[in-house]
Amino acid sequence: MRATTIASAVLLVGGITASTAQADDPAVSIYTASQLGKAKFEPYGEHLYISDLVADGKSTVARLVVQGDTTYYYWNRTSAGSTRHVDMSLPEDRHVALVAYTGVWDGTVTGGIHWDSYDHMLEHVSTFS
Repeated sequence: MRATTIASAVLLVGGITASTAQADDPAVSIYTASQLGKAKFEPYGEHLYISDLVADGKSTVARLVVQGDTTYYYWNRTSAGSTRHVDMSLPEDRHVALVAYTGVWDGTVTGGIHWDSYDHMLEHVSTFS
């Protein structure tokens, strides 16, 4: 009797775990150090949002690393209080890591990034495309 109850509990937990694993992965967000900017990635539809939160003369930069594909850098160079939306097209079912930096645009994709401006507690957030 006890073995049957344990086996039923294992099957129930296994069923719950399996169905949860099938759910869509959630959107992830991360701030720069001192919360000067923010990047958010929504896997469903593959949308990236880069927000500049503070009028400090710096831009917010999102770095998106897609497993087995490439690294993408997107800048929000408009103004404080703005959010840039990027509608992406990424390979499916790939691990994606997101980092947010500040930077001063110098005409190149990575040249003006302040590499030490990421959130040192989280470093990056991850999801799947």
